[in-house]
Amino acid sequence: MAFPKVYLAVDNVSASKRWTAPNDWIQMIRDTGVSYIEASADTECDPLYTTPSYIKDWVKEVKRSCAQNGMNLSNLYSGHGTYATIGLAHSDNRIREHILENWIKPYIDMAAELDVGVGFYCHAFPDNVLQNRDAYGDEIKRLENIMGEARDYASAICNKPISLEQMYSPHQYPWTIETSLDFIRNTGIYITLDTGHQVGQKKFLRPTSDEIREACMPGGRYVWTGTAYSSSLIKRACLGEINKDEAVHRIEEDMDGNPHLFSSEIDSDLYQWAREVGCYSPIIHLQQTDGSSSSHWSFTEENNNKGIVDPVKLLKSLFQSYQQAERTGMPAHCKEITFTLELFYNSMQYPSHICSQLSQSVDYWRKFIPEDGMYLDQLPCLLQLK
Repeated sequence: MAFPKVYLAVDNVSASKRWTAPNDWIQMIRDTGVSYIEASADTECDPLYTTPSYIKDWVKEVKRSCAQNGMNLSNLYSGHGTYATIGLAHSDNRIREHILENWIKPYIDMAAELDVGVGFYCHAFPDNVLQNRDAYGDEIKRLENIMGEARDYASAICNKPISLEQMYSPHQYPWTIETSLDFIRNTGIYITLDTGHQVGQKKFLRPTSDEIREACMPGGRYVWTGTAYSSSLIKRACLGEINKDEAVHRIEEDMDGNPHLFSSEIDSDLYQWAREVGCYSPIIHLQQTDGSSSSHWSFTEENNNKGIVDPVKLLKSLFQSYQQAERTGMPAHCKEITFTLELFYNSMQYPSHICSQLSQSVDYWRKFIPEDGMYLDQLPCLLQLK
């Protein structure tokens, strides 16, 4: 079996709206102690918010500043701008084409010019699609087709992988381990794992009959039953308009017909994601979390004491992923993984505090990835597993 080389990087979203010129964020991140940077579209290089001439100059400046400061760009990644739209899953083909032609392809062009990988997330399904299993399936096929266009475009001009970030709710496909593997198989596009994107799936577990029956009682605890139809049955049962047993029966039938709206227990487990999907993840976004939200905390001592992201457990799970035989119909296992600190700071944070927390996070992860370019199985915490 072949294990990947590993690298530690910082996403420059941490510099957003503060260190905005390439030389400024490159120097700021250099001072944290890493040599690799992921450039977020939010830090002044989004093709939809800028001009082609600006992008051309931005690429030149990034190359110049990286060379001058001894730094390397690892990947380009989308940001909140495109995350906020349904984009590639829009009901209007004009919008889908607009995102593909004027965002994704120009971003791939930038990545090719910089010789780096590219990742993105630019879609979501509206509620009316979720309500209809057949429509949902059709929209997935349409999404995968346009993703295939992006893959083919990238393959023609770039020798680095492209990847899609996994999410954590039904309207953000793919959001489960199973759907992520399906997406990889159907498109040949890799998946970006995020260590905080397992916090939502537990809200969408299929309830038991007893849990539904309790929800049908006045004042009962809310449970997720999927469709608006099943939710209306609970309301009617609470009002005494229909028999509770009848409501439970009809809701369970409806849930049987809409499995796309429910997750499994394993989908809330970061380490199971790493075991199943890790070998198809060229980028892993690192954030600390307490499991209640995807807040993109730094890896400070305070946050680590209450956080649930354990680097050793994550690396061991990835080690297990690469021990799997390559699966038929799937792309090859990734040859490199860039562990990328994707840390968010609000507008009230002092710049000095941002730099301090970034440096602490880099120092923390350097305990586990002491040198860039090491093979995964050579990391100190994994040597005993060989």
